[in-house]
Order: sequence, then C-alpha cells, then structure tokens
Amino acid sequence: MRNESGFSLLEVMVSTAVMLAVTAGIFSVLNPANGAYSQEPEVADMQQRLRVGSDTLYKDLVMAGAGAYNGSLTGSLDYFFAPILPYRNGSANDDPPGSFKTNVITLMYVPNTTSQTTMQLHGPSQNSSEIAVNQEPGCPAADPLCGFSIGMNALVYTRYELVRTFRNRRFFIFSFGFPLILYFVIAAPQRNTTDLAGTGISGHDATPSAYAVDTSAVPPGPVTSTGELLQMQGLVTPFGAAPPDFAAHALTPGPNSLQTLVVEWINGGSTAPFTNISTAGLVVNLADANLGTLHEIRTGPATLDLKTLSASPLITSTGADQNHLQLAVGSTTLTNGISVYNNATGFANAVAADFKGSHKIFRLVAYGQYDSATNTFVAARIHVALHE
Repeated sequence: MRNESGFSLLEVMVSTAVMLAVTAGIFSVLNPANGAYSQEPEVADMQQRLRVGSDTLYKDLVMAGAGAYNGSLTGSLDYFFAPILPYRNGSANDDPPGSFKTNVITLMYVPNTTSQTTMQLHGPSQNSSEIAVNQEPGCPAADPLCGFSIGMNALVYTRYELVRTFRNRRFFIFSFGFPLILYFVIAAPQRNTTDLAGTGISGHDATPSAYAVDTSAVPPGPVTSTGELLQMQGLVTPFGAAPPDFAAHALTPGPNSLQTLVVEWINGGSTAPFTNISTAGLVVNLADANLGTLHEIRTGPATLDLKTLSASPLITSTGADQNHLQLAVGSTTLTNGISVYNNATGFANAVAADFKGSHKIFRLVAYGQYDSATNTFVAARIHVALHE
C-alpha cells in the first residue's frame, strides 16, 4: 500500500496566510506606481498651465508702463501715473479706494496699435461722454476716430490730470488712492489746464501759480535752485482737504529722473538712420532727409531738441544696469517679429543686419539719462521700431 499523506488543516491555513501576505505586499508596491502613472498627466498639465500663466504675466510685466509712441504726447506712462497697482483698477469690478492686496495686480501699457492720438478738447462734457480726437501722424487714413471703435478699451491721460479709462461711451475716474509723479519748475508754474475748484477748504483751493507741496517727509538730498525742473513723488491731498495740495515723499532733480529719447522718421522711414552702429552704441543721423520733426529728449514736460546739441548724442547701454537690459529691434508686422537682446553685441549686430536689406526705421525710443558732459544718453531700454 502507498502512503498517501497530505497537508493538515493547520498547514493549509499557514500557507494561505503566507500567500496572502506576499500578494498584499506585491499589490502595495504596484498600487502607488499605478496612482503615480494616473497622476502624471495631471501634474504635467498643471505645470504647463503654470508655464503659460508665468509667461503671460512676464510679458505683461515687461510691457507695464510702455506709453504711446504716436502723436504729440509720447513716452513712458511713468511720467503720468503709476502703471502697476496693487489692486484691481479698470473698467469693471474696481476695488474701493485705499485697497492694497497681495494677490491682485493691475498693469497698464499701450499695446502695438494705431489707435494713438490726442483729444481735441480736455475731455467729455457733463452732458455727453463723446470725445473728439485729432488726426495725428500714425492714425489710419480717412478715419476721424483714429482707429477707435465701440467696445474698445481706451486709456486717456494728460500731463497734469488723473487718468481715465473709457469703454462703450462710459467712463470711470481713477481715485486718489495711488502714488503720483508731479513735475514742477521752481517759480515757473505750468499753464493751468485743470479745474481745481473744491480741492481745498473754503477759500483755499489749489492754484497752479501757488501749488503747495509738503516736503517734510522728503529725505535730505540735492540742493535745488530756482528754475530747476523737479520730479516729486507722493500723494495728492484728499479732495476738499488742501492745503497742502500735495504730500511728497521723494524729490528728484529732473536730469536725475528717468528721461526718454524719441526720434521719428517720415516718408515711410529710413534705411540709413544711423552714422554709427556698434557695441558702443547708436548715433542718429540728424541730417537724414527722412528725419521727422520729432527728435528730442524728454524730462517730464520739458524737451531738449537733439539738433540744438553740439553733435548727435551717443545712445548707449554702457553704464546702464547690465542685469536689466532690454534692447529690442523689429516689429510685429515683420516675419521675424521683435527680437529682444540683453547684451550690446547681439543688439548691435541685429540692428546692423536689419539695415543691410529693405527694412526701414520709423521710430527709436530709449529710456535712461542724458549726460551733457559727455553728450551720451545711457539707457537700459532701447527700442528700434522697423517697417518691413
């Protein structure tokens, strides 16, 4: 007879328990991997969304403060109002005056558009929000509205008034809740273009001929003299509470503030706008037959015609903050678009290459400071706008 011994019930139970433990271990190892596999597309999608959002915010931050480049009132928006605000400010759902948020930001700039001009009057009347505009160079031909249309957001500002935004014939006035930059000439006030009635207590309204500025909070700085252009940063006194009319917290002599060099060409532009293109900088050919009437350095409301200088100044990035260079050449209408460089060599090579072909320049804008002693304009931002 054969011995047909088998497993006892206890042995079967033990082996089953061991098998279940091993199986559970295997599944515990595989399950996270499966979860990670299923989550990977979500993680990649989130990273892509963050990348797109970061890129969009970066582009808007770079453009923040870029002002009009057509018409008679061009230059950085910094000269007129604060273009970056820590609260929501626009045409709808504005935050109340005095708001300050860490998760909200408002950016303002003038995009690439032909709709840039000046108003015929100071603004809309009490009975109508319609605004008549001037036909200035750069406006579309035979278009009395200079490219503006119903539904378009419009930014309206002057050298001396608060900014307004308009949309569909409704307008919203920005409040006195953010820092302003004012320019003054000591003992030589600007022309009165603003109605200041009601700005002060009874009998003490602000007047341009005697505009009271509180400078008690301004740190000690350069000594100023009569007739010198000054940039004052601070806050306007709440309506009806003047004097003082303005509380300054910083004072900068005009030549030490951010200046703008602007040159424009006519007749479709110029193919040889510079007498020098090198890593040292650019020198505008002021004898160019296609040179327009705009060739000046702006310091707030003051202008300096380049043709009144002993020679055309050298426009250079040497001496500027090399970590924040923004040297651009091109146009959105070109096949290659706009190229931005962070070094003088690449920028000089690109500009030189562009004027070996059929490209024409129609505008040059640089942001920096003019040194009269060396006749140089030192700029961290230089923009060369081209026609194809």
